[in-house]
Order: sequence, then structure tokens, then C-alpha cells
Amino acid sequence: MQVKRALGNSYPKNIKDNGDQYATGNHHLDSHDGCVSYDFDIEYREGHKNGNADALSRWLLDDVDENSDEDEDVEDVNLGVVINKVILQETSFNENQLLDKCIFKLYKWLKEKKKPETCNKSEGDLYVSWLNCHRFQIFGKNVYRCVETKDKGTFYQYVVPPEDRSEVFKKVHDEPLGGHLGFDKTFEKTRVSFYRPNYRKDMEDFIRKCEICASVKGPRAFTNQPIVPIRAD
Repeated sequence: MQVKRALGNSYPKNIKDNGDQYATGNHHLDSHDGCVSYDFDIEYREGHKNGNADALSRWLLDDVDENSDEDEDVEDVNLGVVINKVILQETSFNENQLLDKCIFKLYKWLKEKKKPETCNKSEGDLYVSWLNCHRFQIFGKNVYRCVETKDKGTFYQYVVPPEDRSEVFKKVHDEPLGGHLGFDKTFEKTRVSFYRPNYRKDMEDFIRKCEICASVKGPRAFTNQPIVPIRAD
């Protein structure tokens, strides 16, 4: 497949001359239209397999002197913890997740590659995790649930401890990028990144109690009126 990009004088120098990283493949100058032509081999990679950075993100910065005084006035800012592309501030997930007894037992089963032969249904969330233990994996210090679908491929859901559920819902639903979407769209956004048994019901309750959604998307008033014939003339 051939793709053409016009690199005129209006382009910045660092984009025109970026160490041949602007395109992958052979390139040559087209004498007819003055454009640079590239021959690309485009390969589709799904999910986590697609990890290639583009040319500009590979561009090396100048070495910074460690003893420089340029950053003296810069204050430390807590950017939060990034879990599946969602920034959750004031939450230390590496520590909080295993504080939950259910998740800690699940983590221990996975670590030792051995789970008990039986589990009581009265255990609730632990019983659900026991039934689906084969779906969970450990990455670093955290437990994730692996989900395989035909339409979206394979993705990993972070297992959210109970005390962090509201924080996740706020980030996915209330933040500017969340847009206060309805239940179906919010649930679909959440399920590809986070997991917790019965979190569907928790999300329904959370959205139903949202004052902004209630004021904008209130229930429609329907009135039952008898059907009467309408004369054509």
C-alpha cells in the first residue's frame, strides 16, 4: 500500500528531518507532484499487542543536567495511579487491592497455583472468584481478570476492591471525559477495564443517584388517552 505525505517548507524542521522515523518502509520523491512517497506494510495488531510508538514519541530529548536549577520552583504533583488508561488520584492500588480479604485469598491461590477444592456459597464474592479462578491472572502486584470476546478480543479487567468502587465510577461517569452517559454506555466503558462481582448492580445504583443525570434525563411523562377516530375532511 502506498501512502503520500506532502512535506513542504511550512513543516517544522524536526518533523521533516526526524531520523527517517516519520515512516516505515521505502520512500522516494515523486517528481510529478513534489510529494514524498512511502511504501507501507500495514499490519493489524489487536489489544495489548499493539504497543508501537510513533515517530515523535521516539524522538530523543537533549540530555538534562541533573544539577540544573531549572526545576527548583516546580512543586511535586500527585498525578495519581493509572489503571487501564484511567487516572485515579489519591488511591494506592498496589497496596489497597490486597487489603481486601477476598482479593488477598484469590491472590494467594493464583500465587501458589492451588485453590481449595470447595468453597461455601455464603462467602459471596469469594465464591464467585473461586468458580472463575481460571480467569484471573497476576500482573506485578495486582490481580486482573482475563476476558476473551469475539468483537473486542482479549482484555484484562482490574479487580477493584470495595472501597475503591465509587472512585472508579466517578472517574468513568462524572469526569469531563465521562460525559454523564447512561447506564449502558458507562457500563460498557467500565467493563473493559475494571471488574468486581455484582458491579453491574452497583453501577445502576450509582447512576440512579446522580443528581445531574436525574435533572437532565428525567423520566418521561406518558399519559394514557383513549383512541378516537379522526375524520378525513
